[in-house]
This record gives sequence, C-alpha cells and structure tokens, in this order.
Amino acid sequence: GIAAVIAIVTVGNSMTGSVTDSMSGMGVSNITVTVKQKTSGDTQGTAQGVTLRRFMDETPGESDRITDAMIRDFYAAFPDKVDHFEYTVDVGQETISKYGDPTTTIKASVSGVNHDTLANKDDDSQILYGRWLDDAKDAGRMLACVSEKFVTQAIGGSPQDAIGKSFTLQGSDGNLYTYFIVGVYKYTEDSYSSMFGSTSDDDIQTDIYIPLDVARTITGNQSFTVVAANGVDVTSFVNTVGDFFASYYTYNDSWTVSASSISNLVESMTKMLNTVSLGVSAIAAISLLVGGIGVMNIMMVSVTERTREIGT
Repeated sequence: GIAAVIAIVTVGNSMTGSVTDSMSGMGVSNITVTVKQKTSGDTQGTAQGVTLRRFMDETPGESDRITDAMIRDFYAAFPDKVDHFEYTVDVGQETISKYGDPTTTIKASVSGVNHDTLANKDDDSQILYGRWLDDAKDAGRMLACVSEKFVTQAIGGSPQDAIGKSFTLQGSDGNLYTYFIVGVYKYTEDSYSSMFGSTSDDDIQTDIYIPLDVARTITGNQSFTVVAANGVDVTSFVNTVGDFFASYYTYNDSWTVSASSISNLVESMTKMLNTVSLGVSAIAAISLLVGGIGVMNIMMVSVTERTREIGT
C-alpha cells in the first residue's frame, strides 16, 4: 500500500511536469489578440445608445479590423513589456491534387503573416531555398513561402528549382489566386504528426505563407500575437492587452477584441492534472488502508494465539 501511494504520487507529479513543460514550449509568453463578434456579455462596457445588431456579418469589415495605428499606440503605451508582434490572417485550409495523381490530395493551410512571424519560427522550419517574405518589399505581391514537401507533392520537380514557379488556389471568397514561390522552407513532420497523427507522403499537412496585406484582401479574419518581453507576468498582462484594444470598439455595435494566452491554458491544465492526481492518490490510499487492515488482522491473530505463551 505504501509503495502504491509513493508510485502514484511520483507518476502524477511527473505527468503534470511533462505536460506543463510541453505546453510551455508552445509559446507561454504569447498573447493572441483576435476580433470577435460581440455578445450580450460584451455590452457592459459598450457606450450608451449602442445595441447589438440582430443580424451580424460573419467576418469583420474593413472598419472593424485592428489597424496598424492601434498597434503602434499599444507599443508606445507598453514599450518595456512587448518584445515584438506577430501578425496572422487565416485564409483557410485548401485541398490540392497531388502532382501527377489527381486522385490523391494534399492539405495546405494558407496564412498571411508578417516577417517577425516567420523570423521567430522554430529552428527546424528553416528556409532552404530563396527567402522569407519581407513586409516592405513584398507588400501587395502575390508571393508565397511553401515547404519542400509541398513542392515535390503538389508542383513537381526539385525544391531548389521551385523558386519563381506558380500555383493556383481558391480563396475563401471563392476566387482563384495565383501565387509565385519566393521561398522554400524545411518541412517538419513531427509538428504535424503530433497533432494529426502519423503522416505519409500521400497524406501530409503543410503551411503556405503569403503577404499579410494580400491575405487581408481575401478574408476579413484577423489575429495577431503580442510576444511579451522576458520577466513580464503574462497572466495579468493578457487582461491589459484585451482591455486596451477593446476600448477602440466601444462604439462598435457588432465586433470587439478578445485576448488569450496559453499560460491560462497551462494553468488550467495543471489544475486538472493535480485534481486527477489527487483522485488517483485517494484510490491508492484505499489500498494502503486495506493493507493496514491486513497487517492488523495478522498481528491480532498472532497475539491471540500466543497469549498463553506470552503469559498474559
């Protein structure tokens, strides 16, 4: 029983530490800011006379998006708490026919990103041929950075010869868009296999990166990440970020801003794992109790059978 308690507590603590470390590596200092539709709970901070629309658009319009001026104001207000900004516009997931085999498809997630987002990617996703996108040089140009696996599977040929080649995708607005490859990065299977299961050459999940302003013309979905500086308490700073940007939407009757951080998810996950560990430890404690009762019975029987020999 004692061994069971010790083993379960040890396993529980190891599991909690392992999961927490893994999730922390996903970007514990990142705060994701997104534009979302207002709900009845968001009207508490809304100016008087502003009510929610009964029928709202599915995506925010041009006037509903977070502007560069808002971000500059935020950086000016908290220069010591921000390391950098990462912009992302999710264009959507496309299914592309494999080169030379139309019956096999490849899944590709298309995103508009800024240079900082690409520059701070994992070292495993390094650029192999060409270059990453440049905010100033590539603004408004139909360019893309793709993985080496995407080149060999969807376009054909070798990755080093892919620079300058084009491919066509259907945007979320239903229109067809042709992109020219400006960079080929290293495909990391581990990042996808951990999320989607093991993948084969005929079943891959890859990312396509396009200029931020090009993605904005295709879809209204928008989010960006505030990467907090070292030493900043992200748990409390996330509320500051959300309140700051939500103040710009006081008179907006449909949209507002929400901020979230993986640190909150890590904290919730840790609490859940601790609860599970306590529950399993309680079960182990029952085995300790049962073992104690068994030892007590043996001792009682032994003493009872030897009372004459003992002399009592």
